[in-house]
Amino acid sequence: MGNIALGTIATASSYVMPFAPSKAVDNDLNQLKRWVCNVTPGWLMLDLGKPAWINRWVVKNMGAIGFPSPDYNNRSYRLQGSSDNSHWNDIDTGLTENSADITDRTFGAVCYRYVRVYVDSGLRINKYLTSIAELEIYEAPNPYLRSLTISSGALNPAFSSTVFNYTADVGNDTGVITVTATADDPTSAIKVNGNTAASGQPYGPVNLNLGSNSISIEVTAASGLKQTYTVAVTRASSPYLTGISFSNGALAGTFAKTTLNYNANIGYDGSSITVTPTAEDANAGITVNGIQVTSGHPTTTPINLNVGVNGPITIVVNSKEGVDSRTYTVIPTRASSPYLSGLLIDGVRNMNPAFNRAAYIYTASVANSKTFAQIRATAESGGNITVNSQPVQSGQLSQNIPLQAGANLVTVICNSATGSDFRKYEITITRAAQ
Repeated sequence: MGNIALGTIATASSYVMPFAPSKAVDNDLNQLKRWVCNVTPGWLMLDLGKPAWINRWVVKNMGAIGFPSPDYNNRSYRLQGSSDNSHWNDIDTGLTENSADITDRTFGAVCYRYVRVYVDSGLRINKYLTSIAELEIYEAPNPYLRSLTISSGALNPAFSSTVFNYTADVGNDTGVITVTATADDPTSAIKVNGNTAASGQPYGPVNLNLGSNSISIEVTAASGLKQTYTVAVTRASSPYLTGISFSNGALAGTFAKTTLNYNANIGYDGSSITVTPTAEDANAGITVNGIQVTSGHPTTTPINLNVGVNGPITIVVNSKEGVDSRTYTVIPTRASSPYLSGLLIDGVRNMNPAFNRAAYIYTASVANSKTFAQIRATAESGGNITVNSQPVQSGQLSQNIPLQAGANLVTVICNSATGSDFRKYEITITRAAQ
């Protein structure tokens, strides 16, 4: 792996101008391009910008740039690491009687954001003076991911290679997902839920149960370092309805849970109605026109309807667990009046009971000499009338209806002029025997 010290932010316990700390990380071995400190012990520190796995360090002493060796090489120094630039840990401490021009040492991989060379004793010719021509820090093969995505849902928080735990929400319809994990080091091995996965390629399918599902992504670097990322995916419980019913009327078509838009035919008497939505999950949250409703129970606040087409009834179903919802929209049409305002048998005055729009069964008696009857039915609001299945204009006499001796049933049906509703009236006319 490459030298990650190059060009980093370098600071020091002290330095002598013009030999600033930055000159020790510029990859320039000119004798003027080095760090010099005249107070020992002293240190040269690098901020790597983020935590990094490292396993090698190189120090180029003055002997490496033309000064008399070994007198101008540092005698005793060590490598330290810190995660917070406050608490420091020794990484490599074996250099106590150095005379070499270049120190090039490896160690077991460690992870730090800050590293420093701590000089306990400076130049062999003058222990109070120290100088480093170049400091190099090499990154170890790391067990991090460069990116992590799932085919449905979004990671929370947003992915970062050094954040290892995530959550994600997917809808109820998402029964499987794929996971795409890309290793930062192409030599790393990846396993998803214990199964080998190719870096940068979708792995799956990963089956999801309703509720919480844990997906583990284990990354093993060539160095043997391991890191596990975990994604807790919540698959939402059902946001679907299994049916919609009304206190008066019905949907115009067959209900299907994945069909979200409907028309409804509401009877004329439904000047105010209640709506009963039934959810697939009885614990789902339901609102009807913004008012909370329990699955399988009618709305507690009636919905007022005018005759004709009315504004939409909106039913929102939210999953009890997870995040998902469905919005069902119903356009109700309230029928115009299907009632008769008048009903009589031409020439007969003794229809029983007296006509009432809400009474549907009548009787009448006629003499044997009356061999046919005509019915005059008047619609309350322009409805369409049939008498014994034959169309009749409202307020007009029907065709002759033959009468047999004994009971004769006459059926009068009035259908709403608009919408879908009807009323059926029956008259039993008894013709006397000879």
